[in-house]
Formats: sequence, structure tokens, C-alpha cells
Amino acid sequence: MEVPGVWIWVGLALFAEMIPKLGLYIMSIPPVLIALSIDPMTTLWVLIFYVVLNEITRDFITPRIRASTMDLHPVSTLFVMLVMASAFGLMGPLLPHH
Repeated sequence: MEVPGVWIWVGLALFAEMIPKLGLYIMSIPPVLIALSIDPMTTLWVLIFYVVLNEITRDFITPRIRASTMDLHPVSTLFVMLVMASAFGLMGPLLPHH
């Protein structure tokens, strides 16, 4: 994607994952702004990359890690997130539930 400082952004994105649910979205702001200074199409691809990365991480990888460390089935973790979303709306999945 030819975004300058890509390894810096990768390293910071790794640490941004320590902020549950929002860390990667917050970390995506600097690379998106830099990509915007290069080309609007590059900005779109960088934004899509971060959204897809966050969704895959949040919906598939994190439940498996929680399931193995907490001895829970991944489907039960996803079910709890779905219940929280239906009970509290958009803020439901952001509330701590582990």
C-alpha cells in the first residue's frame, strides 16, 4: 500500500490491541491520515485493511484465545456478545463481560 513507516504502525497496532474493542480503531487514525496525504484510493485500502483486521481479530481470534484460557467454548463467548448487543444496543458489546 506504500504507506510510509509501515513497521512503526504495525508495532503500534500490536500495542493498541491492549485496549479492548477500540484500540485498533484508534490506532488506525495515524496511518489513515498519512495515506490520505498520499492518495485517496490508498486511504480507502488502508481503512478497509484496518476494519477487516479488527473484525477478524475480534470475531474469530479473540474468542478462541479466551476460550482456551478460560475453558469456555468460542460460541458461548460470541453468544454473550450477541446478547449484550441486543440488550444494550451498540454499546453492549463494548461493555466488559468476561
